[in-house]
Amino acid sequence: MKNKKDSSQIFLILGSVALMIITVGFVVVLLLQKEGAFVKNGASKQSDNKDVKVDIQQPNQDTKILRQNKKDYTPAEYQNILGIGIDVDWAKTKKGREFYNKQTAIDFKNRGFSHVRTRVKDLATEDLLKHLTRVVDDALDVGLVPIIAYQADNFKNNPNKLEAQKVIDWWEMVAKKFRNYPPEVSLDILIESTDALNKQPDILNELYENVVAKVRQSNPKRIIFISPIVRSAPENLKLLKIPSKNNGRIMAEWHFYASGPDKTNPKKQWTIGTEKEKELIRQKIKIAKNWEEKTELKTWVGAWMPGNYNKSDDYSVAEQVRFAKFVSGELRKNKIPFAINSDTKFYDYQKHQWFIDKQPALDVIFK
Repeated sequence: MKNKKDSSQIFLILGSVALMIITVGFVVVLLLQKEGAFVKNGASKQSDNKDVKVDIQQPNQDTKILRQNKKDYTPAEYQNILGIGIDVDWAKTKKGREFYNKQTAIDFKNRGFSHVRTRVKDLATEDLLKHLTRVVDDALDVGLVPIIAYQADNFKNNPNKLEAQKVIDWWEMVAKKFRNYPPEVSLDILIESTDALNKQPDILNELYENVVAKVRQSNPKRIIFISPIVRSAPENLKLLKIPSKNNGRIMAEWHFYASGPDKTNPKKQWTIGTEKEKELIRQKIKIAKNWEEKTELKTWVGAWMPGNYNKSDDYSVAEQVRFAKFVSGELRKNKIPFAINSDTKFYDYQKHQWFIDKQPALDVIFK
């Protein structure tokens, strides 16, 4: 009887121990899931869209830690981290704001983009700033460098002191909103000048002087971009007057082929990639590089398009790939980062999918 009693006690003890081990294991699994160590069906725990399943890797979780250890960037350092980016409407259009969620930022990061030129056209209302903050926060969280770019249409179409003051006021509010944000966030004062401004470079330079002075009150060392007249053409970089409050943190944005190449326009012609067509691209890049060397400032190409998507869209996939390969290759060769124009041409926001027919052009750019 004694042996049976002892055996029962032993089994009871072993059963209790086993139950404790199972319980502890269950708790550990719950804690790991809470910390994001498991990703179900390949979907990131950071996604706001629960219905979207994506076969992707997690964004780099070390990025935020690295930012916290960085005081600020010099223009040369900032130029080096920009890499390949894309112009996005996440805070620009009603549709862009409506369909945006964090999954979008994750998708763009995992497609290979390093920065997003976040374009904005509306007044700096409370709702706009709230949404813009969300977009910038998401970009930083997934490891994208956010560049806030303002369209300033009223000033560009009617460049006078009243409209200029509205741009200054807009940037004052935005700058204050992001004054404590990490140095990855930069400010692009004006998206592409119009015909009305092209004849008045002095007014544009005056705007830059006043906006930079106002921004510096809250953001003394943040990177700020200025761009030249005539649709940010590199030939007009020489007309820029560097703001007095630059604090060594001013860069220039320029671009070419923002609406893609053209088969007949001699200023941006591309057919089969003749030597003459290639040289046209090389010369524009050379002008920008010469300006960099002369001024000791750094530049970034804020927009170029692999095809003429806004016009007739009559370049075949093979032709787009050939053009994209050459342009991206020449820019990389000259160590100039760039943003592709634009998100809606490559990505379906309602379905959270990339347009298949545009992927070969992106693929060759990322090679």
